[in-house]
Amino acid sequence: MSEEEKLSSYLSKSKLISDSNYEKKIRIAILGGFTLNGLEETMRVKCDEKKIQCTTFVSGYNQYNQEILDEKSQLYKFSPDITFLIIDSRNALGEFFLNPYSISAEERKRFVEDKSNEIINLAKELVKKSKSKLVISNFSVLSYSPIGINEIKEEFGLHDMIRSLNQNIKIGLRLEPEIFIYDLNSFV
Repeated sequence: MSEEEKLSSYLSKSKLISDSNYEKKIRIAILGGFTLNGLEETMRVKCDEKKIQCTTFVSGYNQYNQEILDEKSQLYKFSPDITFLIIDSRNALGEFFLNPYSISAEERKRFVEDKSNEIINLAKELVKKSKSKLVISNFSVLSYSPIGINEIKEEFGLHDMIRSLNQNIKIGLRLEPEIFIYDLNSFV
């Protein structure tokens, strides 16, 4: 297996890419709920290496909801072939990321159900309003908990919330032909 280049290398190389007139072209949109510095540049370099002309759109920080819901947004004007929706656990869980035990286990379950449905509906809305394929990342289960080793004793704790979000989204989107789930939880 070859060793991957450093991010700084991709950032430098991306500045050198000219508007090549390659036969293959792709339009890539990146929507994120956290900082994704370097992802766009890396994709452009990787496409250029494969002789694919890559045009990208990167939404503003945490603007994925607005971009997807507004039919007149820059996302739809851009008309991507493929869209990457990458949201992290902190963004998805909001205030409950740092303090999940401020509400009961039943309330946490309802919150996760509502948040799962929100994300599923956003994904379906995007592919309905555009011709784009969608790659959505699942959520990385944290290696820590605000309550440490007692996490395992909690009914429907923080880790369970994230696993449940992932499972609900997987079930809710698995039959959608234009939507694919990237297992960020397995990414090393």
